[in-house]
Amino acid sequence: MLEYEKKIPLTFKEYQILIALFNDNIKSVIQRNYYYDTDDFSMNKQGITYRIREKDGTYTATVKKHNWNEPDCSLEKSEIVLNEYDTNAFSDKNVKFQGCLETYRTVIYSDKDIEIVLDRNTYLGIEDYELEIEYSKDKKEYAEFKLRYMAYKLRDIDKSFNVLKFCSDTQTVKNKSERFFEMLKKIKNML
Repeated sequence: MLEYEKKIPLTFKEYQILIALFNDNIKSVIQRNYYYDTDDFSMNKQGITYRIREKDGTYTATVKKHNWNEPDCSLEKSEIVLNEYDTNAFSDKNVKFQGCLETYRTVIYSDKDIEIVLDRNTYLGIEDYELEIEYSKDKKEYAEFKLRYMAYKLRDIDKSFNVLKFCSDTQTVKNKSERFFEMLKKIKNML
């Protein structure tokens, strides 16, 4: 399955503003990503994520191949598993558990073509925030419109807010697994 999404890093202040602006339409859920890789992180280096996601009591093993040529798009293969340690879905890859990233996800907009969420992520002693827009393949322009809408909402509150920079940040943001493994590598290098 192909997944299309735009991600924007948020400051804590921006996250709080957006939560407050959309507080009457929100639905929140906690999800945990249990990441797996080889000892030398060879899968991560290739842009491949092995994870088991726990959400609403269901565990889903996913192999996700990130597309560096088209940053908004990735290819996913998923299957339901028993728990966070049921690695049968990727048993042929010699990967082992590397750690967990917990996301407090708040859905602020959703229709059949697009979903906009605010994520508060905690992992390896880090807390970060992001806006994520998941969309259907043929709805990229609609997703970009919604992104600009969010940017202008932030500028309504903070007149010094840079709308252009905010909207262009989708090209440079690292996904959750990249941020997780980048921090894990730093920690292991310090030991």
